[in-house]
Amino acid sequence: MEYNTLLELAESDPSKLINRISAVQFDSGKDALQYEPENHKIFDRSVYKDREIWIPSKDENGQNRETADGEQILRKEIELVPRISSVAQKDIVTWAVNACAAIPAEISLDNQEPIEQEQTIFDMLKATFKDNKMAYQDREILRLVMIHKIVAEIWYGEEDKTFWKNVEGCKPYKMRLVVLSAETGDDLYPVFNNIGKMIALGRGYTILDDDAKEQKRFDIFTTEKIQTFEQAQGGWSLLRELPLEYGKANFIVHQQAKTEWADIQPRIDRLEE
Repeated sequence: MEYNTLLELAESDPSKLINRISAVQFDSGKDALQYEPENHKIFDRSVYKDREIWIPSKDENGQNRETADGEQILRKEIELVPRISSVAQKDIVTWAVNACAAIPAEISLDNQEPIEQEQTIFDMLKATFKDNKMAYQDREILRLVMIHKIVAEIWYGEEDKTFWKNVEGCKPYKMRLVVLSAETGDDLYPVFNNIGKMIALGRGYTILDDDAKEQKRFDIFTTEKIQTFEQAQGGWSLLRELPLEYGKANFIVHQQAKTEWADIQPRIDRLEE
Protein backbone atom coordinates (compact mmCIF):
# COMPACT_ATOMS: atom_id res chain seq x y z
CA MET A 1 0.00 0.00 0.00
CA GLU A 2 1.32 3.44 -0.88
CA TYR A 3 1.36 6.20 1.74
CA ASN A 4 -0.93 8.53 -0.22
CA THR A 5 -3.45 5.70 -0.64
CA LEU A 6 -3.44 5.11 3.11
CA LEU A 7 -4.09 8.79 3.84
CA GLU A 8 -6.86 9.00 1.26
CA LEU A 9 -8.67 5.91 2.53
CA ALA A 10 -8.38 7.12 6.13
CA GLU A 11 -10.26 10.21 5.03
CA SER A 12 -12.81 8.70 2.63
CA ASP A 13 -13.37 5.08 3.66
CA PRO A 14 -11.82 4.10 7.02
CA SER A 15 -13.68 0.76 7.09
CA LYS A 16 -12.06 -0.29 3.82
CA LEU A 17 -8.65 0.86 5.06
CA ILE A 18 -8.86 -1.00 8.39
CA ASN A 19 -10.12 -4.16 6.72
CA ARG A 20 -7.25 -3.97 4.27
CA ILE A 21 -4.64 -3.42 6.99
CA SER A 22 -5.97 -6.12 9.31
CA ALA A 23 -6.26 -8.67 6.49
CA VAL A 24 -2.48 -9.14 6.68
CA GLN A 25 -2.26 -10.31 10.27
CA PHE A 26 1.03 -11.12 11.95
CA ASP A 27 -0.45 -14.05 13.86
CA SER A 28 1.38 -15.20 16.97
CA GLY A 29 -1.53 -16.56 18.97
CA LYS A 30 -1.17 -20.30 18.34
CA ASP A 31 2.61 -20.39 18.75
CA ALA A 32 2.59 -18.13 21.80
CA LEU A 33 0.28 -20.58 23.61
CA GLN A 34 3.19 -23.03 23.70
CA TYR A 35 5.03 -20.73 26.11
CA GLU A 36 2.73 -21.53 29.06
CA PRO A 37 3.04 -25.18 30.20
CA GLU A 38 -0.67 -25.43 31.06
CA ASN A 39 -1.54 -24.77 27.38
CA HIS A 40 0.47 -27.70 26.03
CA LYS A 41 -1.19 -30.40 23.97
CA ILE A 42 -0.52 -33.03 26.64
CA PHE A 43 -3.36 -31.49 28.68
CA ASP A 44 -5.84 -31.69 25.79
CA ARG A 45 -8.02 -34.70 26.65
CA SER A 46 -9.40 -34.79 23.11
CA VAL A 47 -5.87 -35.52 21.85
CA TYR A 48 -4.50 -37.64 24.68
CA LYS A 49 -7.51 -39.48 26.07
CA ASP A 50 -7.56 -41.29 29.38
CA ARG A 51 -7.73 -45.05 28.83
CA GLU A 52 -10.75 -47.21 29.50
CA ILE A 53 -9.73 -50.56 30.99
CA TRP A 54 -11.79 -53.58 32.06
CA ILE A 55 -10.76 -55.43 35.21
CA PRO A 56 -12.28 -58.36 37.10
CA SER A 57 -15.06 -57.47 39.53
CA LYS A 58 -14.47 -58.71 43.08
CA ASP A 59 -16.95 -59.88 45.67
CA GLU A 60 -16.84 -59.06 49.39
CA ASN A 61 -14.32 -61.85 49.91
CA GLY A 62 -11.99 -60.57 47.26
CA GLN A 63 -12.84 -63.32 44.80
CA ASN A 64 -13.54 -62.74 41.12
CA ARG A 65 -17.22 -62.55 40.42
CA GLU A 66 -18.69 -64.79 37.73
CA THR A 67 -21.96 -65.21 35.91
CA ALA A 68 -24.12 -68.33 36.23
CA ASP A 69 -22.36 -69.58 33.07
CA GLY A 70 -18.98 -69.21 34.72
CA GLU A 71 -17.95 -66.13 32.75
CA GLN A 72 -15.93 -63.52 34.57
CA ILE A 73 -17.73 -60.28 35.41
CA LEU A 74 -15.71 -57.23 34.46
CA ARG A 75 -16.01 -53.61 35.47
CA LYS A 76 -14.76 -50.51 33.70
CA GLU A 77 -12.16 -48.18 35.16
CA ILE A 78 -10.45 -45.08 33.77
CA GLU A 79 -6.68 -45.19 33.70
CA LEU A 80 -5.42 -41.61 33.81
CA VAL A 81 -2.73 -40.56 31.37
CA PRO A 82 0.30 -39.02 33.10
CA ARG A 83 0.25 -35.39 32.04
CA ILE A 84 3.66 -33.81 32.60
CA SER A 85 4.51 -30.67 30.63
CA SER A 86 7.90 -29.26 29.75
CA VAL A 87 9.02 -25.73 30.60
CA ALA A 88 11.67 -25.76 27.86
CA GLN A 89 10.05 -22.82 26.04
CA LYS A 90 10.39 -20.59 29.09
CA ASP A 91 13.95 -21.75 29.70
CA ILE A 92 14.94 -20.98 26.10
CA VAL A 93 13.46 -17.47 26.25
CA THR A 94 15.10 -16.77 29.62
CA TRP A 95 18.51 -17.92 28.37
CA ALA A 96 18.19 -15.90 25.15
CA VAL A 97 17.14 -12.71 26.97
CA ASN A 98 20.01 -13.08 29.43
CA ALA A 99 22.46 -13.64 26.57
CA CYS A 100 21.28 -10.50 24.77
CA ALA A 101 20.56 -8.08 27.59
CA ALA A 102 21.97 -9.31 30.89
CA ILE A 103 24.30 -6.31 30.71
CA PRO A 104 22.35 -3.11 29.93
CA ALA A 105 23.08 -1.47 26.58
CA GLU A 106 25.45 1.49 26.69
CA ILE A 107 25.16 4.56 24.47
CA SER A 108 28.05 6.81 23.54
CA LEU A 109 28.71 10.04 21.70
CA ASP A 110 31.03 9.32 18.78
CA ASN A 111 32.27 12.88 18.38
CA GLN A 112 35.45 13.17 20.43
CA GLU A 113 35.02 16.91 20.85
CA PRO A 114 31.25 17.46 20.81
CA ILE A 115 29.89 20.95 20.53
CA GLU A 116 27.74 22.12 23.42
CA GLN A 117 24.44 21.37 21.66
CA GLU A 118 25.49 17.79 20.83
CA GLN A 119 26.49 17.12 24.42
CA THR A 120 23.20 18.56 25.69
CA ILE A 121 21.14 16.34 23.37
CA PHE A 122 23.22 13.30 24.37
CA ASP A 123 22.66 14.04 28.06
CA MET A 124 18.93 14.43 27.41
CA LEU A 125 18.87 11.06 25.64
CA LYS A 126 20.55 9.36 28.59
CA ALA A 127 18.14 11.03 31.01
CA THR A 128 15.18 9.86 28.89
CA PHE A 129 16.50 6.28 28.82
CA LYS A 130 17.03 6.29 32.58
CA ASP A 131 13.60 7.79 33.27
CA ASN A 132 11.93 5.09 31.15
CA LYS A 133 14.00 2.33 32.78
CA MET A 134 15.33 1.10 29.44
CA ALA A 135 17.65 -1.40 31.14
CA TYR A 136 14.47 -3.23 32.18
CA GLN A 137 12.36 -2.33 29.13
CA ASP A 138 14.94 -3.76 26.71
CA ARG A 139 14.72 -7.13 28.46
CA GLU A 140 10.92 -7.03 28.43
CA ILE A 141 10.80 -6.11 24.72
CA LEU A 142 13.15 -8.99 23.92
CA ARG A 143 11.06 -11.43 25.96
CA LEU A 144 7.83 -10.38 24.26
CA VAL A 145 9.18 -10.50 20.70
CA MET A 146 10.65 -13.98 21.32
CA ILE A 147 7.21 -15.20 22.43
CA HIS A 148 4.75 -13.21 20.28
CA LYS A 149 7.06 -12.44 17.31
CA ILE A 150 5.94 -8.81 17.10
CA VAL A 151 6.16 -5.95 19.61
CA ALA A 152 5.77 -2.19 19.25
CA GLU A 153 7.28 0.67 21.22
CA ILE A 154 5.08 3.79 21.31
CA TRP A 155 6.80 6.99 22.44
CA TYR A 156 4.74 10.00 23.49
CA GLY A 157 5.15 13.31 25.26
CA GLU A 158 4.03 13.83 28.84
CA GLU A 159 3.84 17.30 30.37
CA ASP A 160 6.44 17.85 33.07
CA LYS A 161 7.51 21.40 33.90
CA THR A 162 10.48 20.37 36.06
CA PHE A 163 12.12 17.50 34.17
CA TRP A 164 14.10 19.77 31.79
CA LYS A 165 14.33 22.77 34.08
CA ASN A 166 18.12 22.95 33.61
CA VAL A 167 17.92 22.84 29.80
CA GLU A 168 17.48 26.27 28.28
CA GLY A 169 14.64 26.65 25.76
CA CYS A 170 13.28 23.12 26.24
CA LYS A 171 9.51 22.61 26.18
CA PRO A 172 7.89 21.28 29.39
CA TYR A 173 7.49 17.73 28.12
CA LYS A 174 9.39 14.51 28.66
CA MET A 175 9.24 11.35 26.54
CA ARG A 176 7.41 8.32 27.85
CA LEU A 177 7.28 4.76 26.52
CA VAL A 178 4.51 2.16 26.33
CA VAL A 179 5.18 -1.36 25.01
CA LEU A 180 2.39 -3.08 23.05
CA SER A 181 2.04 -6.77 22.23
CA ALA A 182 -0.50 -9.59 22.28
CA GLU A 183 0.20 -9.80 26.00
CA THR A 184 -1.34 -6.35 26.47
CA GLY A 185 -4.36 -7.29 24.34
CA ASP A 186 -3.16 -5.53 21.20
CA ASP A 187 -3.20 -6.83 17.62
CA LEU A 188 -0.38 -5.17 15.68
CA TYR A 189 -0.37 -4.67 11.91
CA PRO A 190 2.76 -3.17 10.28
CA VAL A 191 1.94 -1.50 6.97
CA PHE A 192 4.53 -1.58 4.17
CA ASN A 193 4.65 0.14 0.81
CA ASN A 194 5.41 -1.60 -2.48
CA ILE A 195 9.19 -1.59 -1.89
CA GLY A 196 8.98 -2.98 1.63
CA LYS A 197 9.35 0.24 3.63
CA MET A 198 7.20 0.46 6.75
CA ILE A 199 4.90 3.46 6.39
CA ALA A 200 2.44 2.97 9.25
CA LEU A 201 1.39 0.80 12.15
CA GLY A 202 -2.13 -0.43 12.84
CA ARG A 203 -3.23 -1.35 16.35
CA GLY A 204 -6.48 -3.15 17.10
CA TYR A 205 -7.72 -3.38 20.67
CA THR A 206 -10.85 -3.42 22.83
CA ILE A 207 -11.83 -1.09 25.67
CA LEU A 208 -14.72 -0.97 28.12
CA ASP A 209 -17.02 2.04 27.71
CA ASP A 210 -18.84 3.87 30.50
CA ASP A 211 -21.49 1.12 30.58
CA ALA A 212 -18.82 -1.61 30.89
CA LYS A 213 -19.54 -2.78 27.34
CA GLU A 214 -16.74 -3.80 25.01
CA GLN A 215 -15.90 -1.27 22.33
CA LYS A 216 -13.49 -2.03 19.49
CA ARG A 217 -10.91 0.60 18.58
CA PHE A 218 -8.25 0.82 15.89
CA ASP A 219 -5.27 3.20 15.89
CA ILE A 220 -3.21 4.09 12.84
CA PHE A 221 0.23 5.60 13.47
CA THR A 222 2.01 7.46 10.65
CA THR A 223 4.78 10.05 10.48
CA GLU A 224 2.18 12.84 10.39
CA LYS A 225 -0.49 11.88 12.92
CA ILE A 226 -2.17 9.31 15.11
CA GLN A 227 -5.76 8.47 14.19
CA THR A 228 -8.14 6.55 16.44
CA PHE A 229 -11.19 4.89 14.87
CA GLU A 230 -14.20 3.43 16.64
CA GLN A 231 -16.34 0.56 15.38
CA ALA A 232 -20.10 1.08 15.17
CA GLN A 233 -22.93 -0.67 13.34
CA GLY A 234 -22.19 1.23 10.15
CA GLY A 235 -18.48 0.38 10.21
CA TRP A 236 -15.46 2.33 11.39
CA SER A 237 -15.50 6.08 11.99
CA LEU A 238 -12.84 8.56 13.07
CA LEU A 239 -12.97 9.25 16.80
CA ARG A 240 -10.00 11.58 17.18
CA GLU A 241 -6.84 12.68 15.42
CA LEU A 242 -3.55 13.84 16.94
CA PRO A 243 -1.00 15.55 14.66
CA LEU A 244 2.70 14.85 15.22
CA GLU A 245 4.52 18.16 15.16
CA TYR A 246 8.03 16.68 14.80
CA GLY A 247 7.30 14.87 11.51
CA LYS A 248 8.65 11.53 12.68
CA ALA A 249 6.89 8.27 13.47
CA ASN A 250 6.52 7.77 17.22
CA PHE A 251 6.62 3.96 17.01
CA ILE A 252 9.28 1.26 16.68
CA VAL A 253 8.31 -2.27 15.62
CA HIS A 254 10.32 -5.35 16.55
CA GLN A 255 9.62 -8.55 14.60
CA GLN A 256 11.00 -12.04 14.14
CA ALA A 257 9.76 -14.83 11.90
CA LYS A 258 9.46 -17.61 14.50
CA THR A 259 9.22 -18.04 18.24
CA GLU A 260 12.56 -18.58 19.96
CA TRP A 261 11.82 -22.28 20.55
CA ALA A 262 10.20 -23.06 17.18
CA ASP A 263 13.00 -25.31 15.92
CA ILE A 264 12.73 -27.74 18.83
CA GLN A 265 8.96 -27.63 19.36
CA PRO A 266 8.51 -31.09 17.74
CA ARG A 267 11.04 -32.51 20.21
CA ILE A 268 9.17 -30.95 23.12
CA ASP A 269 5.89 -32.44 21.87
CA ARG A 270 7.51 -35.86 21.53
CA LEU A 271 9.03 -35.66 25.00
CA GLU A 272 5.66 -34.86 26.57
CA GLU A 273 3.94 -37.60 24.56
